[in-house]
Amino acid sequence: MMGLTSLTTPLLLLLLFLLHHPYFTNSQQNSPPPSISSLLSTAATLHNEEKLEEALEYYDEVLSLNPSNADALHLKGLLKFAWGDSEAAIDLIELAIENGGDMAIQGGNLGEVYRKAGRMEDAERVLRRATELSADRFGAWYNLGQVYWEMRRLKEAVSCFERVLKLDPGHFTAHIDLGNILYQLSYFNESLRYFKGALFLSPDNISALMGAGTSLQKLGDLRSAREIYSSVLSLQPDNHYALMNKGAILHSEGFLEEAIDTYKACLDLVPDDLSVLNNLGAALQIRGDNQESVEILERALAIDPNMSAALVNLGTHYIQEGDLDLGSSMLAKAYAESVAAETPSVGLLIRRATVLPPVPPPSSPPPSAILNELQDRVSEVALHSLTSVPNRLKMTDPVQSVERVTFYIPYLGADDRDTQVMIDLMFQYACATSVYEVRPGLSPSFPSQPSPPRPVRIGFISKFFGPFEPHGLLLEGIIKHLPRKHFHVTVLPIKSSSSRPIAPYLTEAADEIITLNSDYKSTKQALQRLNFDVLIFADTLSEPMTHFLSKARFAPVQAAFWGNPVTSGSPNIDYFISADRMEDPFRTKMARDTYEEQVVLLDGQGIWYTEFEELRNKFFGDEAYSNEEGSRATLDDFGLPASALPQDANIYLCAQSLFKLSSAFDDVVGRVLTADPSGVVIFTSGRRDKWTQTFRERLSSNLPPEILSRIHLIPRVDSLSFPTLVSLSDVMLHPFPFGGSRTSLDGLAANIPVVTFPQRYLRGRMAVSFYVQMGLEEFCVAWSVEEYVEKAVRLGKDREYRDRVKGLIADRLPRVYNDMKVVEEWTRWLGRITGIGDVGGEVWGDVRKEEWQDDEEINRAFTRMQAMQKEGGENAASGGGDSNRLAALVANAARIHNSRGELAQSLDRLNQLMLLTPGNPHIMNDVGAVLQQLRRLEEARDILQESVRVGGGATSENNLGVVMKDLGQTDAALAHFLNAARAEGGGQAVENAANVLRDKGDFLSAYSVLCESMYESETCREGQDLVKIVSSLVLVDGLSSGFVEETFGPDVARVFDRVKRIGGVEKRACGLITFMLWSGLGSVEVESIYEKLSRGDPYDVGEDSGMAPAVHVIVQFWRDSSQDTKTLESVMALRINLGNPRISKVHVLLENEGDVALINGETIGENFGKVKVELLGRRMTFADALDYANRNVPAGEIAVLTNSDIILDADGVGKAASKLGVMGGGLMGGGERKAALALTRWEMKQKGAIALADWRSYDYGGLVGAVGMSFHPRIDSQDTWVVKVPVEAEVVEQSNFFLGMPRCDGRLAAILRSAGYDVSNPSFNGLRTLEIQGVFEGREDGAENGGARKEVGYESANNVVGETEEVLLSIL
Repeated sequence: MMGLTSLTTPLLLLLLFLLHHPYFTNSQQNSPPPSISSLLSTAATLHNEEKLEEALEYYDEVLSLNPSNADALHLKGLLKFAWGDSEAAIDLIELAIENGGDMAIQGGNLGEVYRKAGRMEDAERVLRRATELSADRFGAWYNLGQVYWEMRRLKEAVSCFERVLKLDPGHFTAHIDLGNILYQLSYFNESLRYFKGALFLSPDNISALMGAGTSLQKLGDLRSAREIYSSVLSLQPDNHYALMNKGAILHSEGFLEEAIDTYKACLDLVPDDLSVLNNLGAALQIRGDNQESVEILERALAIDPNMSAALVNLGTHYIQEGDLDLGSSMLAKAYAESVAAETPSVGLLIRRATVLPPVPPPSSPPPSAILNELQDRVSEVALHSLTSVPNRLKMTDPVQSVERVTFYIPYLGADDRDTQVMIDLMFQYACATSVYEVRPGLSPSFPSQPSPPRPVRIGFISKFFGPFEPHGLLLEGIIKHLPRKHFHVTVLPIKSSSSRPIAPYLTEAADEIITLNSDYKSTKQALQRLNFDVLIFADTLSEPMTHFLSKARFAPVQAAFWGNPVTSGSPNIDYFISADRMEDPFRTKMARDTYEEQVVLLDGQGIWYTEFEELRNKFFGDEAYSNEEGSRATLDDFGLPASALPQDANIYLCAQSLFKLSSAFDDVVGRVLTADPSGVVIFTSGRRDKWTQTFRERLSSNLPPEILSRIHLIPRVDSLSFPTLVSLSDVMLHPFPFGGSRTSLDGLAANIPVVTFPQRYLRGRMAVSFYVQMGLEEFCVAWSVEEYVEKAVRLGKDREYRDRVKGLIADRLPRVYNDMKVVEEWTRWLGRITGIGDVGGEVWGDVRKEEWQDDEEINRAFTRMQAMQKEGGENAASGGGDSNRLAALVANAARIHNSRGELAQSLDRLNQLMLLTPGNPHIMNDVGAVLQQLRRLEEARDILQESVRVGGGATSENNLGVVMKDLGQTDAALAHFLNAARAEGGGQAVENAANVLRDKGDFLSAYSVLCESMYESETCREGQDLVKIVSSLVLVDGLSSGFVEETFGPDVARVFDRVKRIGGVEKRACGLITFMLWSGLGSVEVESIYEKLSRGDPYDVGEDSGMAPAVHVIVQFWRDSSQDTKTLESVMALRINLGNPRISKVHVLLENEGDVALINGETIGENFGKVKVELLGRRMTFADALDYANRNVPAGEIAVLTNSDIILDADGVGKAASKLGVMGGGLMGGGERKAALALTRWEMKQKGAIALADWRSYDYGGLVGAVGMSFHPRIDSQDTWVVKVPVEAEVVEQSNFFLGMPRCDGRLAAILRSAGYDVSNPSFNGLRTLEIQGVFEGREDGAENGGARKEVGYESANNVVGETEEVLLSIL
């Protein structure tokens, strides 16, 4: 409500400078007689003791001895001023100055006396002269500032007070005065600074506290302001200004009950405080206590009949009641008051122009006439009254100034696009530019790139995300199922005045919940800080907050959802999200589209709903409705006794809000009851008694008494009880022209037929989408009023027919719920507009692939397109729909081929795409990337250079760097990587730059490049332990900021939370830790970090019961001809693993036939019988190993693929096998879900610790004891994989690449996950694997012992191609 007033305490004014010393200057009396000096000293003492009568006697005695004594004249003048005789004071001080008085001091006091006497020009004159004579004395500067303040020359006053603080930084009152002036100038940050300065000098000063509180309130920091007011009240419990302001904040934050209590406490102190009375009336009105609200507001107006805020609140009440004339007259009076005050309120002009009746009365004109009249009023205000509004009068907080939006427009059922656009034009004239501002630093459009460096941040905003509110229900599945690989989803509920909580199903579905308060300015600031990529407004016309927020731009892409099924009219809403079935099939052929935005037509049903019963049972338990006896509910339980109904009545239910019901629909109801003499129609009452009364009066004017007797209005029903009411009806009447989706589905969920008549616009077409989905249009969908009545009556009267339809609904209703096609369509649209690509198929969570035409079909279409272009010229097909569709098909095919590693086919498609869309730098980039993978490096370089030249951006620059590195031009490559890194603020280019430096052996520079892309430079230099801790934590799956704070403290949690938000940070963190370990940076050990997180075995199933499946290790063995010790490491690892009691068999696949001689009883020992040797005859691929496992390992048993120099922990092997067996292969839950482990290896702390001759002497435990173990966390490289046999055929088919190749592990992880496997990495506290490379004396590596490490980079020619995924550590 209007008028949430914030007040400061009265300004503190510094009065006069009094001289507190016994000697005075007098240029005419350089050596006053001792008797005069003594008299003046005595007089000054008495003056300072406020014994003014006695002091006056001494001044008069001095002046009797020397009538021109300047000091006596001056001080006597000050005494007269203290008595209120300003004229005498002026005469005396002027005479003192004429007789040689000190102008700097006496002129300063004269200026203050002039000010008090209202002689501002004289005051300014003498004070300016005083400051010129003595610029370093702050007294005259202070008084001059007071003069300027009173003259409203505020900036000059600020300058004077700042001069005072420069001369005397501890001048408390100057701090207060500066704070107050800057507050008046709306410089709230600056005013807060000076009030804080005053609090530093006097922490409990009430004026300083109140000033700081009001400044914070204006800045939108409501919580801090409220805390300050609480501090004031702890010092002064009866400070009613603090009470009132605290109440206003509680009001704004939605704590309505607390606000009302606070206002009433304030009135106990000051019963007639108008601002508090107004605010209390507004709060009571929101709570629904309309009568008490009216009484309070009328009490305020009895004190001041012209109080604008109370007039507005009371007028708004009457307009909401439907008394437009009375309400508008009050708004008109309030507007006249604002004009009289020379601050005409544009908000009041708009309120008067946009009034509409909530429930049209009996004499209401037709909807088209109401809309035309509204448009005329809006046009008059927009084009005449507001075109010349000065900036100082424009609205900066339209939510408070306007408060009501044109919510009722869509219910008129007419084409309202022009009206909405005109209303927005009106707001553009009326609002400050800040209302339509773009978030600082925001790019004009979403960056076009094939793969964003981080998940796209999507926000969903509404005030209506409470339990079972339709907007949240409609979006719940989208929020829950958008693929998190690509999207981070935040729900943004706006705190409501009723303080209703957010629906728990939304809390569960979202990645993040950020509650916004109901203060417009602070909410705007919060949205600007959140940096969303896409912002979805669930509604734009339900209430003022989202309506006016939608006029600004907080994200590169902003869209309106059909929570309000009408165009937003906002220039900063790019898309309107609808569905093909919910729009008129001839919408685009109408004279003019009904939307200002680009319309997104989701294919299919377009509506998501989870079954209500499922949500009720899961989240609300026993809260659902039941009567006291627990028996089946009856209409009597809802306020309609059986005695009011005819025997065997047919119950027609229309439980819609009364504002949805048009007078035309009244006639339809009458026709239904006329055709069914046993029929009864039930409506639910309005939110206000006046609405119900108006609706009854309208029915009475339209329908005869016999029909009226069979129409009943029952009390409103809450969401949890509503389905029970629906189940008591026989037929539901879906109103038109405005229908509903939630109430329609409530009917269908109870198997109640819902009769609907689809309208021209979306607002009347929701229910038909459900029937199309179920294939039941013929029974309940009408295409005329006559057919609507006919179908409703047949369903009502013919019980057998109705039961048949109810059975069909029951059978087919599951098609409506949890429609993943809706999520797929959302995902496809979001992928397209954010540059990710078509990722819609990923929402299904199984092996289903996107439908796409095969290569032959694309080739035929492309040939046809070329022929058309050849016949009709270049423009024959380019830019047309066929060309665009073909381009989309070709791009999709190229992407799919590339993701599968089919590079030649992908290149063919990309070359076609270049012909279809010539000059596109992003396609050039894709071509260059594929050429690089095909090792056609010179061609890749040339096309990537062209892509960079024509605007390909950071992605092309990075890829060019990769090619230059492959060509051996590392310095040029580094320059390109750094350029790309600067352009994109991080990403893959940073990692590539660091890797070039790594390959040069410059690990410190590599560390710096990565670190400074994640942390502050100072942290990288001085806080290396913090860097190591946070970087290690980033690599852990499922780790929350709250857990980090609990374990490591708030400082680490704050940095973790910030770093975790950086796109692609995990891979960077992985490299950063590696460089720190190699360079010896940071004293904290990685193991100690993870030990703090560990809560035991991540897949602990207790002791092995003996039922764990057998474990088979598959390894390739070959003789290293260049290093016998390397070969012996493999033999030693094989011997130790065979001695592991949890390993049933080791399968050795030989690359060379001659290597079989190394595997014999002498080298292997007593466990030689557990070895199975097979000649593979080539280097082993993952496909070889997995295919071998499927053929040679019994189904249900475990296969471990590992490198030849890896040894396995016995206990970890047993527990992993138990878990895989017990859970049917699923590590993340029950059932037969498929799972795989990707294990990062441990490394030896001490290499070269074992004598070559002792290699047979060690088992697993002995070797670990001798060499130690250290953990180097990696999420992109694992040396060991564990799966349950059999492995899916598609995994085997796609994994035909070598073990140990760059990107091989990430590629296998992507393949497994695509096939539905859960892939986890419990390598720290689950199954530990130790690499023993360098175990023997003479084989130690230089890097671990302080030596220079060799270049360790791989050539990209060796990279495994195709999509890859990292596997985070599973520690929790």
